Amino acid sequence: MQSSERSAGLPATICSFKKARSSFSFCSMATDLTVGNLLKGGLVTAEEVQASVEAALVPPAPKLVPLGNAYHINVARIAHSAAFVGRILRDREASEGLKRAALRRAILAASAQKG
Repeated sequence: MQSSERSAGLPATICSFKKARSSFSFCSMATDLTVGNLLKGGLVTAEEVQASVEAALVPPAPKLVPLGNAYHINVARIAHSAAFVGRILRDREASEGLKRAALRRAILAASAQKG
């Protein structure tokens, strides 16, 4: 696989950063990126991530939320897949800020699907 194939769809700065460390693993995983990596690479914005957090908090939460021009996430699955997040969301005494922070952390660690 050519270097240009590995970096398809990713900003050159991310791939060159990894190339400097003799690792192409990030660039070759373009189909399985976390939301956090997409955010760092500039493929999604902080506002889009925040909108997905807000969408997950408002019942009924939409199943799929678009991120950027080419990605989406399943916020319902993310909200219920992490035990900590589920506990926080069910806790009536948890503040809205804590719920948002827990969801944001889970969303940033989640894989985004292309399409």
